[in-house]
Parts: sequence; structure tokens; C-alpha cells
Amino acid sequence: MMPFERFPACRLRFLFVALVLAAWTSSPATASIRDHSVHFSRQDSVPKVWVNTGSGVYHCPGTRYYGATKVGIYLTEAQARKRGYRPATNRTCAVQAAAAESNERVWVNTNTGVYHCSGTRYYGKTKAGKYLSEAEARRAGYHPAYGRGCSTR
Repeated sequence: MMPFERFPACRLRFLFVALVLAAWTSSPATASIRDHSVHFSRQDSVPKVWVNTGSGVYHCPGTRYYGATKVGIYLTEAQARKRGYRPATNRTCAVQAAAAESNERVWVNTNTGVYHCSGTRYYGKTKAGKYLSEAEARRAGYHPAYGRGCSTR
């Protein structure tokens, strides 16, 4: 016999906790906090930005803090600008995406999953690695050294 089955108060407390956890994990608000994929609005398939409501800046999809701050909401970039939020890098997402799609070659350390920009200390110098464009490296799941891509330097 389980301990909570002996006492009605424990049984009720157990059921209450189970219901609260079930409601919390199925809530759309917490789902947006846990899911770091690119979000699209249903009406027009426009990619959404992550607005850090604590700092008043928004982060574009694929950037370091997209969906990763403690407080925030997903909005379209137009909605975020209309509400007075500003881009974190002082460049719109369209400008950032164009810069990220540049053909600048990076050195990917295949052992660590980190890529290095040309002119940096480890560019082409790690034991295992290969050259890719920055866009190819990001699509393959590699991340920039020190959290800053070549296009944001």
C-alpha cells in the first residue's frame, strides 16, 4: 500500500499536485518558454522574435538569447517594434539574416561543435575541423565561439 493511500489528506494533496503539474506542463505560456524553435504566427507565417520583456529588447531566430531569457514573449518583429521594443543588436532580423547568409568561411572544430571566424586565434588551427560558410555551420548545428557570430562582430 502506498503512503498516500492510507491518509485521505495525503491523497488529496497528491492529486492536487498532479493536477497542477499537468496543467502547468500543458500550458501554452510555458510551452513557449521551453520551446526554442522558430515560432510562426498562424495567420501569415511570419517568423516571430523573442521579446525580453525585462530588458525591452528582442532577439531574432537563431541568435544566442532567442527564447532563452527568463521573461519574455514571442511576437512578430513588426508587433515588437510597434510596442516600443528594440532589436538587441540594433539591426533588424532581415539585416541579420542577410549577414548570416554571407559566404564568409569559418573554421569548424568538429570535436567541440564550435566554429571560429577568420582572423581569430583558432581559425584553421584545431586538430579536427573543416571549413564551411557561416550559414552552413549554423544549419549543421555548430555554434560560434564565445557566442558571437562572424556577422555580429
